[in-house]
Amino acid sequence: MEVWRSYGATATILFPLIDFGAQDFESTPVTFAAGDTQISKDEGAFANTPNNPAHEGNGMYSLVLTQNEMTAARIMITVIDQTSPKAWEDQAVIISTYGDSSAQHTLTAWADVLLGRDVDNVEAAAAVHSLAGVILRAMSRVDASGGANIITYRTNGSTTFATQAISDSASGPDIITEQGVAS
Repeated sequence: MEVWRSYGATATILFPLIDFGAQDFESTPVTFAAGDTQISKDEGAFANTPNNPAHEGNGMYSLVLTQNEMTAARIMITVIDQTSPKAWEDQAVIISTYGDSSAQHTLTAWADVLLGRDVDNVEAAAAVHSLAGVILRAMSRVDASGGANIITYRTNGSTTFATQAISDSASGPDIITEQGVAS
Protein backbone atom coordinates (compact mmCIF):
# COMPACT_ATOMS: atom_id res chain seq x y z
CA MET A 1 0.00 0.00 0.00
CA GLU A 2 1.37 3.45 -0.94
CA VAL A 3 0.26 6.73 0.60
CA TRP A 4 1.34 10.35 0.16
CA ARG A 5 2.23 12.53 3.12
CA SER A 6 3.79 15.96 3.62
CA TYR A 7 7.60 16.00 3.88
CA GLY A 8 8.90 16.71 7.40
CA ALA A 9 5.49 16.84 9.09
CA THR A 10 4.25 14.43 11.77
CA ALA A 11 1.93 11.94 10.09
CA THR A 12 -0.40 9.12 11.03
CA ILE A 13 -0.62 6.16 8.67
CA LEU A 14 -3.41 3.59 8.71
CA PHE A 15 -3.16 -0.07 7.77
CA PRO A 16 -4.95 -3.37 8.39
CA LEU A 17 -3.49 -6.44 10.07
CA ILE A 18 -4.68 -9.89 9.03
CA ASP A 19 -4.60 -12.96 11.32
CA PHE A 20 -1.60 -15.16 10.48
CA GLY A 21 -2.60 -17.97 8.14
CA ALA A 22 -6.15 -16.68 7.83
CA GLN A 23 -8.19 -14.20 5.82
CA ASP A 24 -9.75 -12.23 8.66
CA PHE A 25 -8.60 -8.92 10.07
CA GLU A 26 -6.69 -9.09 13.36
CA SER A 27 -9.56 -7.59 15.34
CA THR A 28 -8.22 -8.53 18.79
CA PRO A 29 -5.68 -5.85 19.73
CA VAL A 30 -2.14 -7.22 19.52
CA THR A 31 0.87 -6.34 21.65
CA PHE A 32 3.78 -4.94 19.67
CA ALA A 33 7.38 -5.65 20.64
CA ALA A 34 10.58 -3.85 19.68
CA GLY A 35 11.35 -4.62 16.06
CA ASP A 36 7.77 -5.33 15.02
CA THR A 37 7.50 -1.95 13.28
CA GLN A 38 10.52 -0.70 11.36
CA ILE A 39 11.27 2.19 9.04
CA SER A 40 13.60 2.69 6.10
CA LYS A 41 14.17 6.17 4.68
CA ASP A 42 15.25 6.50 1.03
CA GLU A 43 16.14 2.79 0.83
CA GLY A 44 18.44 3.02 3.87
CA ALA A 45 18.84 0.46 6.63
CA PHE A 46 15.72 -0.47 8.57
CA ALA A 47 15.44 0.73 12.17
CA ASN A 48 12.79 0.37 14.85
CA THR A 49 10.11 3.06 14.97
CA PRO A 50 9.94 4.95 18.28
CA ASN A 51 6.13 4.56 18.38
CA ASN A 52 4.06 1.40 18.30
CA PRO A 53 0.83 1.07 16.31
CA ALA A 54 -2.52 1.55 18.01
CA HIS A 55 -5.58 -0.60 17.36
CA GLU A 56 -8.36 1.59 15.96
CA GLY A 57 -10.96 -1.21 15.77
CA ASN A 58 -12.04 -3.91 13.32
CA GLY A 59 -8.45 -4.90 12.55
CA MET A 60 -7.37 -1.39 11.55
CA TYR A 61 -4.24 0.07 13.13
CA SER A 62 -2.56 3.47 13.11
CA LEU A 63 1.09 4.45 13.51
CA VAL A 64 2.26 7.98 14.27
CA LEU A 65 5.47 8.93 12.48
CA THR A 66 7.57 11.80 13.84
CA GLN A 67 8.77 14.85 11.91
CA ASN A 68 12.24 13.31 11.73
CA GLU A 69 10.88 10.02 10.37
CA MET A 70 9.09 12.00 7.65
CA THR A 71 12.25 13.65 6.29
CA ALA A 72 12.80 11.45 3.25
CA ALA A 73 11.53 11.22 -0.30
CA ARG A 74 10.47 7.58 0.09
CA ILE A 75 9.67 5.89 3.37
CA MET A 76 9.02 2.19 3.90
CA ILE A 77 7.29 0.91 7.03
CA THR A 78 7.17 -2.81 7.77
CA VAL A 79 4.93 -4.40 10.39
CA ILE A 80 6.31 -7.90 10.98
CA ASP A 81 5.53 -10.01 14.04
CA GLN A 82 8.85 -11.16 15.55
CA THR A 83 7.28 -13.97 17.62
CA SER A 84 6.81 -17.59 16.62
CA PRO A 85 4.16 -18.47 15.72
CA LYS A 86 3.26 -15.12 14.22
CA ALA A 87 0.01 -13.43 15.27
CA TRP A 88 -0.46 -11.50 12.00
CA GLU A 89 0.57 -11.55 8.36
CA ASP A 90 3.45 -9.25 7.40
CA GLN A 91 2.35 -5.79 6.30
CA ALA A 92 4.09 -2.86 4.59
CA VAL A 93 3.22 0.76 3.91
CA ILE A 94 5.18 2.84 1.40
CA ILE A 95 5.06 6.61 1.78
CA SER A 96 5.88 9.12 -0.93
CA THR A 97 6.41 12.63 0.39
CA TYR A 98 5.55 15.97 -1.20
CA GLY A 99 5.96 19.68 -0.54
CA ASP A 100 9.73 20.08 -0.15
CA SER A 101 12.69 20.21 -2.52
CA SER A 102 13.92 16.93 -0.96
CA ALA A 103 10.52 15.24 -1.25
CA GLN A 104 9.60 12.55 -3.77
CA HIS A 105 7.11 14.94 -5.39
CA THR A 106 8.03 18.63 -5.41
CA LEU A 107 5.52 21.43 -5.96
CA THR A 108 7.66 22.66 -8.84
CA ALA A 109 7.25 19.32 -10.62
CA TRP A 110 3.47 19.47 -10.16
CA ALA A 111 3.37 23.04 -11.50
CA ASP A 112 5.46 22.00 -14.51
CA VAL A 113 3.00 19.19 -15.29
CA LEU A 114 -0.01 21.47 -14.85
CA LEU A 115 1.40 24.30 -16.91
CA GLY A 116 2.75 21.96 -19.56
CA ARG A 117 -0.56 20.18 -20.19
CA ASP A 118 -2.21 21.09 -23.46
CA VAL A 119 -5.60 22.75 -22.90
CA ASP A 120 -7.18 20.70 -25.69
CA ASN A 121 -6.86 17.67 -23.37
CA VAL A 122 -9.37 19.17 -20.93
CA GLU A 123 -11.46 21.74 -22.81
CA ALA A 124 -14.40 19.43 -23.58
CA ALA A 125 -15.21 18.98 -19.88
CA ALA A 126 -14.04 22.39 -18.57
CA ALA A 127 -16.45 24.87 -17.02
CA VAL A 128 -16.55 28.48 -18.28
CA HIS A 129 -15.03 29.82 -15.07
CA SER A 130 -12.30 27.19 -14.81
CA LEU A 131 -8.60 27.78 -15.43
CA ALA A 132 -9.02 26.01 -18.78
CA GLY A 133 -11.79 28.48 -19.67
CA VAL A 134 -9.55 31.44 -18.85
CA ILE A 135 -6.74 29.96 -20.93
CA LEU A 136 -9.10 29.37 -23.88
CA ARG A 137 -10.31 32.99 -23.75
CA ALA A 138 -6.70 34.19 -23.71
CA MET A 139 -5.26 31.80 -26.32
CA SER A 140 -8.09 30.75 -28.64
CA ARG A 141 -10.34 32.47 -31.13
CA VAL A 142 -12.83 34.88 -29.51
CA ASP A 143 -15.58 36.58 -31.55
CA ALA A 144 -17.50 39.66 -30.38
CA SER A 145 -18.57 40.79 -33.85
CA GLY A 146 -22.25 40.06 -33.17
CA GLY A 147 -22.37 42.90 -30.63
CA ALA A 148 -24.55 41.17 -28.01
CA ASN A 149 -22.41 38.09 -27.26
CA ILE A 150 -18.81 37.07 -26.96
CA ILE A 151 -18.15 33.60 -28.32
CA THR A 152 -15.07 31.68 -27.16
CA TYR A 153 -14.01 28.75 -29.33
CA ARG A 154 -12.15 25.57 -28.50
CA THR A 155 -8.59 25.12 -29.71
CA ASN A 156 -9.81 23.84 -33.09
CA GLY A 157 -11.12 27.37 -33.80
CA SER A 158 -14.59 26.25 -34.91
CA THR A 159 -16.32 24.48 -32.00
CA THR A 160 -17.99 26.85 -29.53
CA PHE A 161 -16.66 26.58 -25.97
CA ALA A 162 -18.93 29.25 -24.43
CA THR A 163 -21.30 32.03 -25.40
CA GLN A 164 -21.48 34.94 -23.00
CA ALA A 165 -23.70 38.02 -23.18
CA ILE A 166 -22.06 41.43 -23.03
CA SER A 167 -23.45 43.21 -19.96
CA ASP A 168 -23.92 46.94 -19.60
CA SER A 169 -24.68 46.66 -15.87
CA ALA A 170 -23.07 49.39 -13.78
CA SER A 171 -23.68 47.48 -10.53
CA GLY A 172 -20.50 45.44 -10.66
CA PRO A 173 -17.05 45.21 -12.16
CA ASP A 174 -17.92 42.37 -14.58
CA ILE A 175 -18.49 43.29 -18.21
CA ILE A 176 -19.78 39.88 -19.23
CA THR A 177 -22.04 37.37 -17.58
CA GLU A 178 -22.31 33.68 -18.38
CA GLN A 179 -25.32 32.76 -20.50
CA GLY A 180 -24.53 29.14 -21.12
CA VAL A 181 -21.94 26.69 -22.33
CA ALA A 182 -22.19 24.99 -25.68
CA SER A 183 -21.22 21.35 -25.81
